[in-house]
Amino acid sequence: MCPLGPCALQQSYGLMGTDFRIRQFCGNGDFKGRKTRRGHHFATSTPLTIAIPALLVSFWKRIPFVFEVRDMWPDVPIAIGAIRNPILVWLARWLERMTYRRAAHVVALAPGMREDIIAKGVPAEKITVIPNGCDLDVFASSDRGYSPRTEYAWLGDRKMLIFAGTLGLVNGVDYLVRLAHQVARLDPEIRFVVIGGGREKDAIRSLAGREGVLDRNFFMIEPMPKRELARWLSAADMAVALFTVRVPSGRMLCKTNSSMHLQPASRSPITSMAGNRALQLKRTWVDIEP
Repeated sequence: MCPLGPCALQQSYGLMGTDFRIRQFCGNGDFKGRKTRRGHHFATSTPLTIAIPALLVSFWKRIPFVFEVRDMWPDVPIAIGAIRNPILVWLARWLERMTYRRAAHVVALAPGMREDIIAKGVPAEKITVIPNGCDLDVFASSDRGYSPRTEYAWLGDRKMLIFAGTLGLVNGVDYLVRLAHQVARLDPEIRFVVIGGGREKDAIRSLAGREGVLDRNFFMIEPMPKRELARWLSAADMAVALFTVRVPSGRMLCKTNSSMHLQPASRSPITSMAGNRALQLKRTWVDIEP
């Protein structure tokens, strides 16, 4: 849309903190958006409420806006129980319909998202799929310099399975803890590495401790710059995409992991435990049901 200045949004804020930040952004967006004279606006979601200033500015200035869907909201917060009140559910669905109807065009990050949006009644010709991009130069440079395999004695030349992204409710990284526990019985030398942060981080660490895998074959590393992350992904034998939310019909909600746009360039196979609707790649792909 327009430059609004920094408005940080983190999972650690919780629902109340997130609600406050969203309200703050919407207010700033409406105020500053009315001053702009640009011919088009671009609103990128999540959260869905990002559409509120876009709708208001479009109304006041009589100019079109393009709406980018990065996650399927409000489907995700409803599915995980973050929105339970029937009135709020109705309002969220109404805002979703209004946004799709008023947007001049809709951008989806993945083919599965496009299918979901079409299923909501949006004309197919109104939707364009533009996947997340990846700076290939980052991975070209990751082939040079140090490798985490030489820096960490617990890794060395052992097989490594890596997850890099948000440790949230919908990601289900606790599954990797249980998997590491089972795999340790077959081959204790296989390493499971989780890189990232989020509201479930402490719970995952505690579970790994109880299962007896923490810092044995399951390792947790703090978030890092993308250039450093590229070295980890390039060194991995397999990268993992996780997403656990299903709607009552059993259909897996479509979502792209926050680091999925980096993983294709890493040349390591990608294992999807989110259903292959989340991303379509012409490369090694294994789809596993947790």
